[in-house]
Amino acid sequence: MGFSYITHKNKQILFIDYKPCKGAPDMIKLINEVAVEYQSKPGPFLVLNDFTGNIGTKEFMQHANTLAKIFNPKTKKSAMLGINSGIRQLLVQAYMRLAGRKILLCSSKEEALDYLVSL
Repeated sequence: MGFSYITHKNKQILFIDYKPCKGAPDMIKLINEVAVEYQSKPGPFLVLNDFTGNIGTKEFMQHANTLAKIFNPKTKKSAMLGINSGIRQLLVQAYMRLAGRKILLCSSKEEALDYLVSL
C-alpha cells in the first residue's frame, strides 16, 4: 500500500496504488499520506490512481473532496485505473463535479501513462 513515482517518457508521475487497501480506513490513510507529499513539494503533479479491485466508499469520497484544496492547485493532469463502470464510475463523476477536476478514466496503465505525459 502506498505511493511511488514512475518515470514515463522522461516525466515523473505520482502513482497512488489503492489496490492493497482493505476498506475506507486504509484508503483514507493513503490519501492523507499523499496530501502530506503534495504539501512537501512544489508540483505540478501528474497523477495516476489505481483503484483496481477496490471501491471509493462515500466516506472516502467525502474525505477526498475535503483534500481537493490541497490537490487541485498542484495537479496538472490526473488519470484513474480500475473505474470502468457502474457505481464506481458514478462516484468518480460526482467527485469530479464537486472537486472541479477532470480525471481521465483509463482501461490500461499504458493508456494512462501516455495520457499523462501528452501535451
